[in-house]
Amino acid sequence: MVHKIDFEHTQDKKVCRFQEEYYWNRKVMNICFATDDNYVKATSIAIMTVLLTNKDEEISFYILSQSLTEKNKQALQNTVFKYSSKSQICFCILTSSIIDKFYSTIKKENHVSLATYLRLFIPSLLPNSVQKILYLDGDIICTDSLRPLYETDLKDSSLAAAHDERTCDSECFERLNYPMKNGYFGAGVLLINVDYWRKNNIQKKCIGFVLNNKKVCVWHDQDALNKILNGTVKFCHIKYNVYEHLYENENNYPALFNTEIKEAVENPVIIHFCSGRKPWTFESRCPFTSLWLKLYKQLFDKKCRLVHRYKGKTRFLWGIKKTLHRLGIKKYEEFEYSRGYFNLKKKIEEKYF
Repeated sequence: MVHKIDFEHTQDKKVCRFQEEYYWNRKVMNICFATDDNYVKATSIAIMTVLLTNKDEEISFYILSQSLTEKNKQALQNTVFKYSSKSQICFCILTSSIIDKFYSTIKKENHVSLATYLRLFIPSLLPNSVQKILYLDGDIICTDSLRPLYETDLKDSSLAAAHDERTCDSECFERLNYPMKNGYFGAGVLLINVDYWRKNNIQKKCIGFVLNNKKVCVWHDQDALNKILNGTVKFCHIKYNVYEHLYENENNYPALFNTEIKEAVENPVIIHFCSGRKPWTFESRCPFTSLWLKLYKQLFDKKCRLVHRYKGKTRFLWGIKKTLHRLGIKKYEEFEYSRGYFNLKKKIEEKYF
């Protein structure tokens, strides 16, 4: 059974760089990323932007992983210490062989890293002294202060998160079998009440739901979190999790969110490259892709080598359509790149460079 998982060890103490007082300093922001060796560079850029836009903050970074090379651990450490003299970093490594069995049974997609499931293990992986933590996906950039979000009073709430586009999708609630009034959140940005998760066995419940409802979990552990936590979530402003396609004229939110979406797009705090069109792919259409690539060059002192999202026949057909579109023979919406938001990009760049 899932609840009998025997963790060989949950923290790699050798690379925990925290001083004891950091655990109990309530002014420190606890921020968590889950990553693997393939996602270290993206995660490094996310950390870099968090530090550049929260310069006065003391931040305790927790990196969750099943395994990381020493080189990649050092790269993440270097990013933190390069951009902040106040912040700390700790690697929480889950090495139990049972996680391999868990991974082997779950649904996989090319653009979804298995590391994302590690957020379900937060109660076990983090020190008991951590009572609240801000979990962030590695494919984000932070554009403003996270303090207002972090100070959200969770009280009896399990977490705070922003509404996802499926928050009024009847099919979603029928599939997960819970009331639409409880909403549906995106799991890429979560302010987690860790105490609540521990006291209510959220880890065990979510993992059990994933394993026992594989066909139901269309959106992976995000579905499990929404199902298990429905009715206990405090919803925050969408500006804390702005999906990149909102800048590509793809707004699938219900009309009642139009005002909030407009505010979020114009004043984002976190921009989330959540689709398969990551900024390091040829297929990316987001107007902030160029900004991400500029950040990459600044951090790693070299240009990012783009990769294709598609493979085989799909990539071949994509290339043909792109050529036809470029020559004006036939127009395809997927190649209609957004050219707007110049002033917003300039405003954000001023915080970075």
